[in-house]
Amino acid sequence: MNQRKRAMFFIKYGPWAMVVGASKGIGAAFAEELASRGLNLVLVARNKKDLAVFSKYIHDKYRVQVLPRVLDLSRETSSQALVREFGRRETGMLVYNAAASPTGEFLSLTSREHLKVLSTNCRGPLLSAIASGSLMKKRGRGGIILMSSLAGMQGGPFAAHYSATKAYNMILAEGLWNELKPYKVDVLACIAGATDTPGYRVSLAGGKPRPGVPVMKAEKVVRIALSALGRKPSVITGFANRFFFFLLSRFTSRKSRVRFMAGAIKTK
Repeated sequence: MNQRKRAMFFIKYGPWAMVVGASKGIGAAFAEELASRGLNLVLVARNKKDLAVFSKYIHDKYRVQVLPRVLDLSRETSSQALVREFGRRETGMLVYNAAASPTGEFLSLTSREHLKVLSTNCRGPLLSAIASGSLMKKRGRGGIILMSSLAGMQGGPFAAHYSATKAYNMILAEGLWNELKPYKVDVLACIAGATDTPGYRVSLAGGKPRPGVPVMKAEKVVRIALSALGRKPSVITGFANRFFFFLLSRFTSRKSRVRFMAGAIKTK
């Protein structure tokens, strides 16, 4: 990115960015890319040790201000604490990447486990979008990225609740894209496919990627998302993922797509 584009990005989305779910994977890649563009960071994650190490790395490498915040978004008090953070500094960018993604039969999970998924994946982004969006609307600038997933494009047996929450994030972001556009606030649903993150590697049966499934680097997902921000309401990251979804949606029934997801998830 040249100096002019970097300066314009900072003016539009700076001086602070908040990345929720920031210590690993896609969230960490977002944090590093935003820091490279000069934005100060509020980094939110559950694991205190990982977050401290990553925050120091970002500060030392990019010389921006980094404020780590240890929060478990499955708890209501943490969501309230997250909302308060937006009023403490001028936050021009929100990336909500935190997610709970248990797999297994829907009825094998307890109601408490399901409520944690709902809180992390839906209540967190909802309250964050309200808090950050209200302030961005008043300032007349800003950006909000809500992470979604190809899993949310149809029902996903054995990850039914996770898939439903990813659909929620996609639809919420797409609606806000239109509502907030007149106030020069950009909103994007980033619809990622399989991405090479620590969580994805843990989920693999035998530690090897499934044949035929394209796996992207987190850094590429981030670059695609930031490039799409302000230009469209949602983006499926990667040509292979877009082509794969096009084939499934154009030439297979919804019933077949649900069955395909059942086979893909159950083999983990």
